[in-house]
Amino acid sequence: MAFKVVITSRSFSKASPEPLEILKRNGCESEYKTNPNIRDDQALAQLIGDADAVIVGDDRVTELVYSGCPNLKVISKHGVGVDAIDIAKAREYGIKVTRAIGANHESTADLTIAFILALYRELFKVTREMKTNRTSKASLGTDLFQKTLGIIGFGRVGKAVARRAKGFDCRVLVYDPYVLQEFAGVEFVRLDALLKSADIVSLHCTLTEETRGFFGKREFSLMKPSALFINTARAELVDESALIEALKGGEIFGAALDAYSDELLNSSIIEPDNLILTPHIGAHTRETNIKQGIITAENVVRVLKGEPPLFEV
Repeated sequence: MAFKVVITSRSFSKASPEPLEILKRNGCESEYKTNPNIRDDQALAQLIGDADAVIVGDDRVTELVYSGCPNLKVISKHGVGVDAIDIAKAREYGIKVTRAIGANHESTADLTIAFILALYRELFKVTREMKTNRTSKASLGTDLFQKTLGIIGFGRVGKAVARRAKGFDCRVLVYDPYVLQEFAGVEFVRLDALLKSADIVSLHCTLTEETRGFFGKREFSLMKPSALFINTARAELVDESALIEALKGGEIFGAALDAYSDELLNSSIIEPDNLILTPHIGAHTRETNIKQGIITAENVVRVLKGEPPLFEV
């Protein structure tokens, strides 16, 4: 008897058919189904129906899903962040929750460095002026070379960013109370010391109840007026009203966000060129999509076969 797998992640197996082939080779019949509103857990439950497994993107998964999907054995996240999934309730229902650890950190680190360079060289401003006026006023950019980079959260992405920054001969400061101070070439410091010293502050924390909204008005006030703020992690880590005030008031020079709320898009603050917004594309490269898809598929197959998944939450 074949296993039934519903795929709601829009990017699963986008760059290669290999993840889908893994499912097929292991007796899984897969079907793509789109949830127009990823926050609508009732719609998600209806999409999953009697399936044995679901591969999700940023869908909100709650007890309503678990209780309404009697055959569900595994929720395989096509990505890393599982803050939209009720893990505790999944365990109560005996449903495994897995994720694709180790697939997206290099691509997210690349995007972080790209953000810094784009802000320092005012690439969006210059490009807009060139396209509009066929010329642009010569403006002095800023070198990344030998700047001080402050990294908050030193997991896989934070470490990958640090490696790249060392190639620019940057001084790297790190704040992460959960990581042992055993990494060569970086300095572990207190948060306030990092904020006061860093030319660039890059956020790479996991979203938890402890970290939700922890970066706010006080933190921005400690940064240099010439500093950049980068967030390629989660929108909920940042008090966006405080970020808007910091940008408008000149408390910081610029910011780049790969994660933000819908409310921010309605603000006039998005108009200036010193704020870069991208639609959560840190993991959206061909290479990462293939690796992430293979891990996601393997997690499904292992659970359905009664084996431990590669990465269980």
